Formats: sequence, C-alpha cells, structure tokens
Amino acid sequence: MIVNMTGAGGAFSATLAVTTDAGAAVSATCAGNGKTYSGTAGEDGICMLNIRASGTYTVTATLNGVSETGRIAIADMGESHAMDLYIGMYLYRHGDERQSLTGGWINHDSGANGSFAKGEDAMTIYSGAYSHNIRPAKMIDLTGVTALRWLLTTHTAWAYIGVTKKTSDYFNAGTISANWTSSPSKQVNPGDANEVLLDVSSLTGSYYVVLASRRYTTEGATDVIFSELECIRE
Repeated sequence: MIVNMTGAGGAFSATLAVTTDAGAAVSATCAGNGKTYSGTAGEDGICMLNIRASGTYTVTATLNGVSETGRIAIADMGESHAMDLYIGMYLYRHGDERQSLTGGWINHDSGANGSFAKGEDAMTIYSGAYSHNIRPAKMIDLTGVTALRWLLTTHTAWAYIGVTKKTSDYFNAGTISANWTSSPSKQVNPGDANEVLLDVSSLTGSYYVVLASRRYTTEGATDVIFSELECIRE
C-alpha cells in the first residue's frame, strides 16, 4: 500500500511500516548506498522506520533466529509504505486473525446450524447439526508455499483443511470426505495427531484456505478448536 503525501523541500524522509511478529528485529537496507534503518516490532507487531534516502530496500524481520525477507522500492519524498513480513507467514495464531494478510476470518458456505467463535487464544468451529466451514476474507497467495500447518487443540468433530477458488464449496453433511472441487484437502479424524500438514507445493496463485468441522457423533454438535495456521516455505 502506498499513500503519497509529498512535501516540498527539506531532507528526504519517507515512512515504512512493517507488520510482523511482536518483538521481531526489523531492518531495511538500501541497495544503492548500503544504509540500514532498524527497529523492533512492538506488541502490536508493527515497526515504524523513518527512511532517509530513496532506493530499493531489502527488509528483514528476525525473531528467535528465524528470518523473513522482502523488497520494496521507495522513490519520493513523503511517501508512506506498509508491508507484511510475518515470520512463518501465519494466517492465524493464538487469537490473532492476521487482519492485514487475511482480512479476518469469516464464514464460508456451510451446512445448517454451524457457527464459529473467536477466542483469546484459539478459534472454535462448531459443526452444528451438519458441518461448518470458515476461511480468511482474502484469498492467500500460495506461490512458493510448500505446506499448510494446522495446529489443532482438540477436535471432537471430523476436521478438514483444504483450498479452493470458490465460495460455494463446502463439506457435504451426507459424506465424511471433502467435496471441494479444488484440491488438495485433508480429513482429520478425532484421535488423530493434532498437527496437520497439507501439501500445497504444486499450487501457484491465490486460493481460499478453508477449515471445516463436521459432526462426528450422532447426538449434539461437535467442534474443532485450533490455535495456529501457518504457511510453510522451504
């Protein structure tokens, strides 16, 4: 996102707002003169850098020895830039919906009586009488992403993860298997491991990442509770 606020005269100054993981060390290095501007992301995950020279910058965010890098061109006096540089590229993490990347989490096309709740540390998908499906409001660019890592806290329902370009695909209440027309997707049974990996290495371009809960028992609604969803790159 670029917003031009060009001023007249004075020394060069532009603003770069980097959204990353809280506590990450952030640096922006100019390819032309090697000048580096540094800071630390606050509790809101935002690091504000005052850029004092035009050029193309390599921006790096580092936390616990893990780094994520991006590039951005800053050309004119007074420009304000913003970029996302999540370490691990989380789509959801411990209550954080990663709004700038995902647009927040919303209902996908679903069966009757389902719902989902956004908690402080996790999100719960209730299957209701049939099933329920949720996704980020924005499509996610999966180019270069090798896998989706979904961390379940508990799942008393069948849990599903998959990708699609449609908003009308859902898990049919009459079958255990996914009926999304786009692949890949995966079913997780109650009692299976809570860390789920979905191989998306064959995909390029943007997709909706859809998570679902489908009723497991014959009585009452069941649910899927999860705390993380991460895009993994090699």
